[in-house]
Amino acid sequence: MSAFGRRSSGFRKQSSLARAVVLAVLATALFVVFYVRQGRLAPPPESPPKTPTLLAEDQGATNRAVTSQTTRTRTRATGKRKQSATTQPAPDDLVATNAYRDSLDLALEETDPIDRSMAFGRLFSEWFARDPDAALVYLSGLPPSPEYTSGLLLALTSVGKNDPSRAIELAQQLATNEEQQVVYSVLFDTFARASLSDAEQLLAEAPPGAPFESAIRALASRWTDSNLESALAWAQKLKEEDGRSSAIETVLFSLAPQDPWRALDIAAHDLDGEPLERTVARVMQRLGELDPEQAGRILQLLPEGQTQTHIALDLARALASSNPAVAVAWTSKLPDVETREMAVKNVLDVWVGTSPNDAKSYVAKLPSGASQDSAAEHLAVRLAAMDPLDAARWANTLPTESARREALIGVATGWAQQDASAAAQWAAQLPAADAARNEAIYSAVSYWVLSDADAASAFAKSIKPAAARKAAIRALNPHEDSE
Repeated sequence: MSAFGRRSSGFRKQSSLARAVVLAVLATALFVVFYVRQGRLAPPPESPPKTPTLLAEDQGATNRAVTSQTTRTRTRATGKRKQSATTQPAPDDLVATNAYRDSLDLALEETDPIDRSMAFGRLFSEWFARDPDAALVYLSGLPPSPEYTSGLLLALTSVGKNDPSRAIELAQQLATNEEQQVVYSVLFDTFARASLSDAEQLLAEAPPGAPFESAIRALASRWTDSNLESALAWAQKLKEEDGRSSAIETVLFSLAPQDPWRALDIAAHDLDGEPLERTVARVMQRLGELDPEQAGRILQLLPEGQTQTHIALDLARALASSNPAVAVAWTSKLPDVETREMAVKNVLDVWVGTSPNDAKSYVAKLPSGASQDSAAEHLAVRLAAMDPLDAARWANTLPTESARREALIGVATGWAQQDASAAAQWAAQLPAADAARNEAIYSAVSYWVLSDADAASAFAKSIKPAAARKAAIRALNPHEDSE
């Protein structure tokens, strides 16, 4: 066991924390499961659907035929439709096929994405229930799109209910990019709901890489919901090449809210690299809610780097959600100055939404120096987005000139994000001797030029004196060194 594992076990023994029972599962494409549960894909009992017969060996020929025969250049004006050379439909089937093709083509021409998705899903599910072969051939001729992905999910989930191996085979043929490969999560979630043991056996049929990763995480998640201890025992017995880390990480994702100390022990013993880092981040979020002081100590055991920084920032935000004062006190104990300043900003982001006056008071009372200046500027940006004039009044009350200057620049930035012309006009009216004036003008004009370059340019060239004018023109073109 690593030093981190031994130290984390020690912390666990010292703690008498209450263990909250909270379940968290990995998100999957549940809208497809909804269709299946509601019976939207089920055909009438008297006419069971045909099993799709799109074989692997003829898929290439079929795709070539579909690509040439069902192009996306169909139009309502001509109404021309070419049929796949691989099938010979009966007259009634041919009429239905052409009708569904026409209707789906029209649905895809809908400009509203929600209406388009709903119309396509309804029509495709009806066609697939009636003639899965023809529907799949049509689907395979579509370009990658949200509609293609939703149709794929609907079709393969339906196939998977009766023939899981066939569904996986079709997924290998038709799910060719990362967005489409979410189907493996949906399929294995469906398989696991029906039988955990059968789903475990089907893992051998999932392609390596992202599809297998999605499959084993879906199985582990569903198994954890059923019996966490059994799922953990199964995951720990796996070999690494069989997805051991992914399975353990998925189980610990659910264990962390219930028993963060145990999850930390298991992670330190069984995981490494990114799975360990992600699990520790999950555990630390829960520990930060229960015992921020202990969480801070564990944080210091982590190697310095991005992982430690990201966990610190997440902890700061989580603590701020329940008690901002405790959160800022916790951030003061962080060893790295840069991480500490970023963590304070995360707290302020939450605090300004719940109690802006307390946030103002906290920043004003910070020790003078770079940390106060940084916090003042950050808070001023957030305050100005809500009430710029009030933010400006607060900035002028800050005890040091450097904090006041940074806060006024922050006001200009936050205001400009809402109304750049008003922010620029305000900045230009600051006293000529004000140290914040030129940078405030620069910040406001930088935003203004993005929305109305002509107006921003005319304003910049009209400002006096020359120093302020140069700052404004520099915002129009950062590479410009002179008027």
